[in-house]
Amino acid sequence: MSQLYNTTPLHVTLDTNIVRDFLEKRCDLKTFERAINSARNGKIKLHATGRMYADSTSKTKDDDSYARFLENCTFLDTTIPSPFRTDSSRTDFDVCDAGGYYQKMHNEIYKIVFSTSPKRQDKIRTISDLDHFIAHIRHKNHIFVTNDKPFAESGVRKKLTELYKTVIMNLDEFDDAILKKSQ
Repeated sequence: MSQLYNTTPLHVTLDTNIVRDFLEKRCDLKTFERAINSARNGKIKLHATGRMYADSTSKTKDDDSYARFLENCTFLDTTIPSPFRTDSSRTDFDVCDAGGYYQKMHNEIYKIVFSTSPKRQDKIRTISDLDHFIAHIRHKNHIFVTNDKPFAESGVRKKLTELYKTVIMNLDEFDDAILKKSQ
């Protein structure tokens, strides 16, 4: 993992909850500012997934500020395609076929995430979160930043990190390990 920190620029996938927490002022705004500055300075490349755009329209029925924010993000390097889901995808962003290889990957990740807590109440939302992670893996990005509880559990994180050779961090960890050091 120490080799990862010498990679320039680091390719970072932001989970929807990171952007949502910023917009709803539930995170340290200075952290988000450091991320934007690091991206603008070329030290990191920030990526959103196509699923993030679908999430933005489904979670903010009366307020389009979230979708507008995403559409105007000049600091995001690219939007990476997520597995296409007929019930939630936008055809302009989600072009990755969810069948075959990606269905197998989804099933593997699902088993790992739900093996620690099979009675999760948030299964539907977590299934959408798995699509963010699959897009991250498919794009071969270095760090997946999420504040979702299923990814925070040490057993889950360790298994996913080993299986897919990537790093999973919450926003505070990402700030401490990467952003503060790149200023």
